[in-house]
Amino acid sequence: MTDDSPLLAIPVEIQLAICAQLLTIGSNPSNPDTHGSPREPAQRTWESTLDHFPALGSLALTCKHLQGVVTPLLYQSIRVSLNEPGVCIRLIRHFSQFPDDAELVRTLDICGGSGWPSLPSSQAAFLFQEVNRLGIQIGPCTESVHTISLLIDVLLCQVRDIKKLIIREPKIEAADDFPVVPLGLDYARRLPANFVLGSLQELETLSPPGQVPMSASHMASLAALVRRTPALTFLGAGRCNRRVQSIVHCSLPQLRSLHVLDISPEALEGLAKCSTRLERVTFLEDTFDLAPEVYLHPIDMEPERIEQGPVARALRSLLPLTSTLRHLKIRWHSFIAFNIQALDLVSRFDALQSLGLICRGTWPLGDPDILINKLPCGIQSLRIVARCPPIHDIARRLSGRIRQGQLPEFESFRYTYIWKNRFQQYNKESEMEEQVAVFFRGTGVDCVSRRARPLTGDQSGQ
Repeated sequence: MTDDSPLLAIPVEIQLAICAQLLTIGSNPSNPDTHGSPREPAQRTWESTLDHFPALGSLALTCKHLQGVVTPLLYQSIRVSLNEPGVCIRLIRHFSQFPDDAELVRTLDICGGSGWPSLPSSQAAFLFQEVNRLGIQIGPCTESVHTISLLIDVLLCQVRDIKKLIIREPKIEAADDFPVVPLGLDYARRLPANFVLGSLQELETLSPPGQVPMSASHMASLAALVRRTPALTFLGAGRCNRRVQSIVHCSLPQLRSLHVLDISPEALEGLAKCSTRLERVTFLEDTFDLAPEVYLHPIDMEPERIEQGPVARALRSLLPLTSTLRHLKIRWHSFIAFNIQALDLVSRFDALQSLGLICRGTWPLGDPDILINKLPCGIQSLRIVARCPPIHDIARRLSGRIRQGQLPEFESFRYTYIWKNRFQQYNKESEMEEQVAVFFRGTGVDCVSRRARPLTGDQSGQ
């Protein structure tokens, strides 16, 4: 490309925007080995970026200037699958030869494998050579450490400047109506003693729906990694169940946001004590999808547990954060999980600015005043997602408190009304949205309805 090319004459910022658009050209379907959302483009995988995007690759070869513009885009976000260890070896070999490219990585997304694929002898030899070079401690008995575990450790050592790390549990199908326990991921426990991910701000582990809680080895590995992240601000612990105790005793001075699933109130209380700056908490109660009708069935629970409800017990464990917690989102499945006691506890969080109540079942609170009167005075945003909630009455009572000056900082009301069937949704949804919007006219409140699919595909409304 000549120096007088129009592309080179425009500012670098515009060149970056043009090159970023090329990432969407020729993208292939998402890797079936990963269980990420179908909306996630394939260009977020390292292998597809280099192999299936000739537009960017060809542009990088035209001149040194454009190569410098394109290269950060190729490596800023990487996803690798442990089901393809050969691809991981290619990436490790590349970063070993070109460490400057490794410094460009800001997001690392590791998809766990559903099995233990082996490496050819030549690739395994190179992997152990890198292990020794990076100071990873495997001990004298290398046979007890699987190469898949070492792949994760080597990648972590190479991309020390990442700001976001995602580790995904593999999706494993059940056989003969019995759940299959995924092979436990094992990483971070053999890293060099002085190794620190000083720039890492977000750490998240993801499990596919219906999966059993993460293994003990994975939980212990996550705890070992958390201790090496002094700048961590967001922790998503995935389906940790009751194995989160290994993280409870970690010190996370910068932690501001916590997202956990299937966690006991005792463990949640311990996590809340890890940081004095925690501002945002999201916890999902009763989300063990393999047997939801048994997990919180009233017959299987003691009377006092039914009266308190799992959400109330979890909120009680967060009471030390009443003066600092600003954002709270709660998701639950069963009708008995959320009750008046839970709302009483919500009202005690004086600094709360946003509240999200997401119910996959029927709305549990009959009288809207029970909810509206419990909202903290400084609340700014309320989000409700439920099956057929009394949204009309909730909006009327909420707008009344706003007009009376009882909620002076309120800005946003968002709701998702899950209809019973498409017949009701087709005939009543637009009318309901108009009626709800009328209540907030002149208040300055942003009222947004997000439409959801009905529970059934029944067209007749029967």
